[in-house]
Amino acid sequence: MGNMLRASAAGVVVAGSLFVGVAGASVAVAAPVQPGPVAAAPIGQPVLAGWAPMQEKPKMITVTRQCDKVKNDTPGNGHSEEKVRATAKAYNKKAAEAAADKLIDQKMPKGYHKRHCRTT
Repeated sequence: MGNMLRASAAGVVVAGSLFVGVAGASVAVAAPVQPGPVAAAPIGQPVLAGWAPMQEKPKMITVTRQCDKVKNDTPGNGHSEEKVRATAKAYNKKAAEAAADKLIDQKMPKGYHKRHCRTT
């Protein structure tokens, strides 16, 4: 008799859960769908349309160039008289080197030219 009671109790649990599952599904389908609450945007995120965080300004690169000051008509293996230096800034290395080379050209006296330029 004890085994029979346990078996019928298990049957009631299984049958009851099936009935509730089917009834619950039919109720869920028949119930009208209402929109849920809308979550607010997190505080750290941009909320306004068209608003964007500020971008950092690109950093300037400083370059110092050094060239030999050579007298015109000196052979290729000729010696330099002195070194000429110039410093320039730009947003990339190539542009900064070009600007420094222009400054060195301006510093060269008449009858001299630059040779063997390098970035220091």
